[in-house]
Amino acid sequence: MFLRNTIGANTITNAAALIKTNEELNSSAREVDDKLVCLPCHDSMGIPICAACHKPIEGRCATGLKKKWHMEHFVCAYCEKPFNEHPYFEKKGLAYCELHYNQIFGDNCFICGSLISVDCIKFEMKKYCPHHFECCLCSKLLGNDLKTNLESAYDASFDIPRIWDFYGLLLAPSLKDQLSLSNLYSVSGDLRENEVAHVWIGSILQVAKKLFTSDQIYQLWLLSKLNWQMFFPENTSVDEIEDFVTEFGLEFTLNLKSSPEKLSLQSAEIHLKDMLSSGSSNTEIIEWIETKLEHHLFTKEFIRLITKVVCNLFYSKSVKSEAESYMEDRISILKKYIDNNESYMLQALFALQLLDTELQHPPQKLAHLFFQIHDKDLILEKVFLDWENSKEEECGKGVAVKSIKQFLVWLKEPDNNSESE
Repeated sequence: MFLRNTIGANTITNAAALIKTNEELNSSAREVDDKLVCLPCHDSMGIPICAACHKPIEGRCATGLKKKWHMEHFVCAYCEKPFNEHPYFEKKGLAYCELHYNQIFGDNCFICGSLISVDCIKFEMKKYCPHHFECCLCSKLLGNDLKTNLESAYDASFDIPRIWDFYGLLLAPSLKDQLSLSNLYSVSGDLRENEVAHVWIGSILQVAKKLFTSDQIYQLWLLSKLNWQMFFPENTSVDEIEDFVTEFGLEFTLNLKSSPEKLSLQSAEIHLKDMLSSGSSNTEIIEWIETKLEHHLFTKEFIRLITKVVCNLFYSKSVKSEAESYMEDRISILKKYIDNNESYMLQALFALQLLDTELQHPPQKLAHLFFQIHDKDLILEKVFLDWENSKEEECGKGVAVKSIKQFLVWLKEPDNNSESE
C-alpha cells in the first residue's frame, strides 16, 4: 500500500526503514512487513506491479495475459467484472469472461440464444442451432437435415426424374449466405456412392447462374477448393468431365484459363470480405488484389470498394478496443492504395459515408472510425474538410456530417495538434 501523506520524523529516521540506499523517505515510499522502503529499494525487491494501475500488489495477485494484476483490476474487457479466479478467454490481447466471449466471438442461436457448440448454420447474417433452423410454416428442419434428406434422394429419383432440378431450385439461392459449396460436398456422400453427385451439384450451379453472375459463381468455386473429379465416379475421364460441365454451361469452373478474363468489382467484394473475415494476412490480400484486380487498381470505384470492405468489419466489432485493434491490423492495406493521394482520400471518405448509410448509421461508429483514420494518418485534415463541403456524393451526407460533428469541431480547433502533443 502507499504510505499516508504525512510521515513523522521519528519514522523517517528509523534505521530499520533504510534498507539499502539511505535515501530520505518521502510520500513515494512503500510499506513492507511494517517497515518503510524507498521506491528504488522497493522496485529491487521483485514485488509485482499491477498491469492496470501500475501500483505494487501487496496481497492476492491475479496472473493473466502474461501479466500481474490486483484481483479487482483483472476484469473482463466487456463487462469489466473481476474474474476472481474464474476462467478467462483471451482474444487479441484482451481477456473476456466466458459469457461475453461467447456472445461476442461465439456462435449463438438466433432463436434460443444458446451457444452453438457444433454444426452452426448461418443464414442471412444470423446463426441457428441445427434443430432450430426450420421452416416457419411446416416446421420441417432445413440445413443439416439435408444430409438425411439426400440419403433417400437417389431412390426417389427413379420415381421423380427431375428431382435434381428441384434440388437446384431449393439450394441455389442459399449459396449467397447460408450454404457454401464445401457444405454441399460434405453432405453428398450418399450421392457420390450412387454416382449421381455430379448431376446434383451441376443442377444447383445451373440455377445459381440465373441468380448470380458467372464471376460470383467462379469465386465461390475457388473458395470451396473443390474440383469436378470429387463429384464424379473415380474412373471418369477428363474428357467425360469436360463434356458434362460444358453441357451444363459451367465450363468457367474447370480451370483458371477458362475463368473470366476480368474479375468484376462485385465478385471481388465477395472474395475480399471472405478473406478479411477468415483472417487472411494483409500480404495474402494484397497479392490477391494485385493478381486479380490489376485492371481496376487506382480507379475511383476500386478505392471506394477496398475502403468499404476493410472498414465494414470495423463496424461489426461491438467492443471499441476490438474495433481499434482490427483497424490497427488492416490500415496498411488502405495506406497502400490510397497512397497519400488527396483524390483517393476523398473517395475513401465517400465510401465510408455510403457504408454508414447502408448500415443505417449505427450510433458513434462513423465518428469513432474518423478519429481512427485521422490518428493513423490515413486521411489529411484538409481532405476531411473538403469532404464536408463537397457536393459530389449526397446520399446520406447530412446524417453522416451530423454524426461526426464533434470530430469536425475538434478538427477545426487551431490548436488540436499542439494539445495532443
